[in-house]
Amino acid sequence: MRPLGLALVERPTVWFMPRLDRPLYSPEFAGAVVLEGRRHDRPVSVCFPAGGQGVRSPSAVTLGRAVPDFEATFADGRVRAKQGAPPAIGRALGAMPRSRRWSGVKVEGGPDGLIVYRRSSREGDGCATCGSPSGWRARSASEDEANASCRRAPVCVASGSSTRQGDGRMPKVSRATATVGGGGPVEDRHASFDGWTINFVTFNADVDATPLMHGLPDDRCQCPHWGYVLKGRMTFRFADHDEVVEAGDAFYLPPGHVPIAEAGTEYVQFSPAEELKVVSETLEANMRAMMAAGGPPA
Repeated sequence: MRPLGLALVERPTVWFMPRLDRPLYSPEFAGAVVLEGRRHDRPVSVCFPAGGQGVRSPSAVTLGRAVPDFEATFADGRVRAKQGAPPAIGRALGAMPRSRRWSGVKVEGGPDGLIVYRRSSREGDGCATCGSPSGWRARSASEDEANASCRRAPVCVASGSSTRQGDGRMPKVSRATATVGGGGPVEDRHASFDGWTINFVTFNADVDATPLMHGLPDDRCQCPHWGYVLKGRMTFRFADHDEVVEAGDAFYLPPGHVPIAEAGTEYVQFSPAEELKVVSETLEANMRAMMAAGGPPA
C-alpha cells in the first residue's frame, strides 16, 4: 500500500485453540489490519477487522476532511442520502451507478471527516480491534483520538457507548458488544479502554492453564485481576495454597496464580491492560508450541 501513501500500522494476532470435536487445532484471530497515511494531502485511515469466532465487523475508511453533516445507506441498489442531507450530496450519490456492490455500505460525514463503512454479509458483535458494535455508531476522528484504546485505528472505539471525556458519559461494554475471541474450550469476549481490559470468559470444558503459563515468572500469571463469578467454580493455584471461587463470589486475584476452571464456569474480569498483554502473548506462544509439538509444552 505504500504507493498509495498508506503504511501498515497494526496487524491481527493469530493463535490456535484445541477443538472439542476432534484432535485438531483451530486458528483464531483478534485485532485488525490497520493502514494509515495521507492521500492528496489528507489523512486517511483504513481498518479491516480480523474478527474472532463468529465475528463479522464492518471495515471502515476515514478521510480527514470536513464535509457537510449527512448520512447515507444502501437501498435499492444505490447509496442514498437520508433526509436532511445537503442537495449536493444527494445529487452526487444519485449519479453513482446502481449496483449490488454497494450492499452493506454506510457513509457518514461531518466537520471531523468522512467515514465509509462496509459491513460483511454476516453481522458480527463488534470491531475486533476495540469492541465497537457492528450496529452503525458514528464517531468523529477527534473523539477516537481522545478516547479509543486502539489509538492507531481512529475508526474504531472501545465500546458502543464510549465517548470522549467530559461529555458526562462513561465508557462501558457488555457481553453482547465485546469482541469475541477464543473458541473450543474457552470463549473470551473482551474490550479495552483507559488502560484496562474487561473479559467475559466462558469455559466450555475443564481447563487447567498450567502448561500455558510456561515462561512467565514462576510459570504463573503475574497480572492482578478483579472479577465476579457468574456461574460455576474456579480454583486459582498459588505457590503455597489454592483459592476457590464460586458463582456469586467477587474476588481480587493478586499476581502469582494459575487458573483452573470447571466446565460451565462463567466470570467477568477486570485487568490492567499492559500487564495482561504480557500474559496473553505468553499464552499465545505456548498455544503455538502445543500445536507444533502435538501436546502441552514441557
